[in-house]
Amino acid sequence: MSSFSIARAAIRCLLLPVLPALLPGFLAGAAAPGAVPTALVARPGTCPPDTTAYRLRGRLLDAYTQEPLPAATLWLRQLALGTFSDEQGYFSFELTADQLATNASDTLQVRASAFRPHAVPITFLQRPADSLLRLSLQRDSLLVQPKPLPVLPRREVRRLSKAPARPVPRPAAP
Repeated sequence: MSSFSIARAAIRCLLLPVLPALLPGFLAGAAAPGAVPTALVARPGTCPPDTTAYRLRGRLLDAYTQEPLPAATLWLRQLALGTFSDEQGYFSFELTADQLATNASDTLQVRASAFRPHAVPITFLQRPADSLLRLSLQRDSLLVQPKPLPVLPRREVRRLSKAPARPVPRPAAP
């Protein structure tokens, strides 16, 4: 189950059942400060149980500066799950028991603009659940370094420096 489908299920089971009861109170402004509306009390059986069996979390950093890498693409190859890192470089994958039963290990592929692609073998149950995996990516030298300026031959530079200076023409006096 992807993080998008988990979020959609949470909205469906938490927000939609209470929305009709909340709207009249908010529109009328009748809710007392600090009071919890009765519509927010959890009803048994309204939400499916949490199916997350294992959470792979981590943070991407630049290997040279140790700054976070936002908007990097992360992909679990065999499970065919993908996500992006946030603005602080954090990422998360939530795996179900069925996914862990079919794949006990996988390869985490990481791609970020101006950095070398990186692949890390992951064995899920050997790492504690919810532990933070720290990955440092190397900059891609082909993309980062600018092209060198062309170097003029030394003879040409000498010849240009020995050229006589011409006087600047001045306008005629009236």
